[in-house]
Amino acid sequence: MLKKKLKRNNKLHDKCGVFGVFAPDLGVARLTYYALYGLQHRGQESSGIAVSNGRRFKLKRGMGLVRDVFKTEKNIDALGEGILAVGHNRYSTTGSSHIHNAQPFLLKKDERQIVIAHNGNLINSQELRKKVKEITLSSTTDTEIVAALLLESKKTTWSERFAEVLPQLKGAYSFVIATRDLLFGIRDPLGIRPLILGKINNGWVLSSEDCVFPGIGATFVREVKPGEAVIIDKNGPQTFYQQEVKQEAFCIFEYVYIARPDSTLHGESVGKVRERCGEILVQEAPVEADMVMPIPYSGITAAIAFARKSGIPFGEGVIQNRYIGRTFIQPDQRMRELGINANLKGKRVVVVDDSIVRGNTLKDFVSLLRNYGATKVHIRIASPPITDPCYYGLDTPKKDKLIASRFEKKKPLGINQKAVDVEKIRTFIGADSFVYISLKGLLKAAGVKDTDKKNFDPQKTKFCMACMNGIYKIPLGGKENKFMLENPLYPSELIEKE
Repeated sequence: MLKKKLKRNNKLHDKCGVFGVFAPDLGVARLTYYALYGLQHRGQESSGIAVSNGRRFKLKRGMGLVRDVFKTEKNIDALGEGILAVGHNRYSTTGSSHIHNAQPFLLKKDERQIVIAHNGNLINSQELRKKVKEITLSSTTDTEIVAALLLESKKTTWSERFAEVLPQLKGAYSFVIATRDLLFGIRDPLGIRPLILGKINNGWVLSSEDCVFPGIGATFVREVKPGEAVIIDKNGPQTFYQQEVKQEAFCIFEYVYIARPDSTLHGESVGKVRERCGEILVQEAPVEADMVMPIPYSGITAAIAFARKSGIPFGEGVIQNRYIGRTFIQPDQRMRELGINANLKGKRVVVVDDSIVRGNTLKDFVSLLRNYGATKVHIRIASPPITDPCYYGLDTPKKDKLIASRFEKKKPLGINQKAVDVEKIRTFIGADSFVYISLKGLLKAAGVKDTDKKNFDPQKTKFCMACMNGIYKIPLGGKENKFMLENPLYPSELIEKE
């Protein structure tokens, strides 16, 4: 289990992707299946779909990729014809990777039924767990708690129940929730995680990203606003509740790594942001070289832009095997998935990656390039240093495992950005040069104006950058832990050991 966690944490992972559809005239189960395929990058631990025909739900969920859970046509057909559906792909940030924690959750109380899927992370889940009095929880996640609180509410309408429960939640959340005949989309007041509203024929969809819309025949309508709760029924979507929004804090790491480049989030094309990151890296850290190469796949867009801006030829020095599939043989898995282009002998190479977390994989990669004859290896990272854990929906290692935190300097840079000893990181990696994009550079790439002004303050932008500067928009209690809802509340066999 330790080896698996080490491999997975070489990259940061989003908690999950959510999807919902209200379309009585369409095959909602199949639509959700295809949408989850499009959102597979947001979660690969488990997958699930719940379908309602207006009277009752049918639910299937399991461990693994969408293709692992829904292996045959019969798996989709078994969900039946429905008027609405909710789908979910998961990476775990609260609760272990176990079938008991796979989503969506279906909870029942008396005559009421509710299905819930969640992208984000609540930082007061222990406090909320104590408020659940009547419903026996079957998981160790924050998500099921929210559904239980809604079902236990004594209010008479769903609007009143949401108005009672939502203000109690602290953290990041984009929920897709359904009753037997209603679909809800809800976003936290800071808007940390995305949620998009789309139109499909006479129906409507909710999704973590709009990149899935073309593949299912849907069109973009708008983003669900921070703090907004929408209800969708046969009359279409309506806002039924709006929490007070004091400051927005969209996760800037969605642009860096999480989202697909063909998505548009927070008003910006993800692909365009990554292109601008590559161009800004050339301006901030020019270098003489013979080839620019990415580490697939999230580094490709920035690498192409770096090559175009610098005039250095782009080359696929790394070929990733797209067909290797999953395997239980974990050590050095990422290196086995990479094939090295042998045409590196005598070349000065620029390697562009989206981010660096622990640094071990990149260190091995640089050594591999040298073994294949590269004379110089220059590293360019299209994000600032990752110095702090995320508690808002990214699965990150502990602070002392982050390479930038290990080499952090005591004196900050003075622009709400922590200073790290880049030279020590370069030495550890074994590169000839090593440069991160600046925080100002990333914000400029994300469409922020006035980044060059002397009095520019990154904290006044509409972004959360806590993993890059340790400034958390939602105050932490100090006891946040991925497994804090497990032992002793639940049997030890459900707990994933760290």
